[in-house]
Amino acid sequence: MKCMCCGSDRHAYQRINQNEFATCRRCGFMFSDRVITSHVVGHYRDIDPHKKVAAAKGPFFKAALTRLSAENHDTDRSILDIGCGFGYFLQHAAKEGWVPFVVEIVEDAVAAARASLGRDQIFHGTLQSANYPTNTFHAVTAWDVLFVVDDPLQEIIECYRILKPGGSIGIRLRNVLFEKAIYHGYRTIQPVAGRMGIKRPYVFHSYCFSPKSLHYLLHGAGFENVRIQNSPLTKGDPYAYTPFSWLTTSAKMIIDTLAGRLFSLSKERWILGPSLLAWAIKPLPHSKEKRSGDSAS
Repeated sequence: MKCMCCGSDRHAYQRINQNEFATCRRCGFMFSDRVITSHVVGHYRDIDPHKKVAAAKGPFFKAALTRLSAENHDTDRSILDIGCGFGYFLQHAAKEGWVPFVVEIVEDAVAAARASLGRDQIFHGTLQSANYPTNTFHAVTAWDVLFVVDDPLQEIIECYRILKPGGSIGIRLRNVLFEKAIYHGYRTIQPVAGRMGIKRPYVFHSYCFSPKSLHYLLHGAGFENVRIQNSPLTKGDPYAYTPFSWLTTSAKMIIDTLAGRLFSLSKERWILGPSLLAWAIKPLPHSKEKRSGDSAS
């Protein structure tokens, strides 16, 4: 089986929490063949503290919109949020002058998004089944959803198709390099942590991305100006990982500071924070023609 990100067929295998994972030796992409879509829907609908999470992500939402708005000054600029949940991010976007559109698979979330954003812009289903026209949106965002879609490569290819030339894509997801480090660290203190009520702080989905694998994925789909960085962390502890809020806050501050320092000292090569934030652009037609001409010469 070839890696969907870089195309390599060299993999290492390991078992984590009763699940078998393969890791690409070239780009670090880690994946499993287990089916999780129904689990994700049930978890988000019945368990996930989405209101607390959205409040914790408020500063991130504003920073993301500041960047997108700086890159696009068109009137009636449109933005599609894939897996929008209850529409919290797009509520911010609408206030900033964006025309919001939604793709969401959780029925309860769709109903809430329609109540706050409008029925016509909300599609209940997958991005592939929405079948938007080519070159439709000025921006597409996928915050913490790419690791749970059926096929991340096809999802990115479809994002490229429906974006206008010059349009931007923003992606946020967990950094598998950090998740692996936390997994091995937590295993050594698990008996003590369990007695203290500290939940395991790592999560492995069907698809787990490293900075390198995400870079390959976006470039392979045709995107340019790919920039990957540590994502700003959410505030507080909305998932209640520990019964000590001060402990979570302090740990986040230390991790965020350390990851930022390493990112700067390495001239943006070491991206080791808990979450990745990627930006990329769909090239304009003349830039594609220029690349073609350069390669021909």
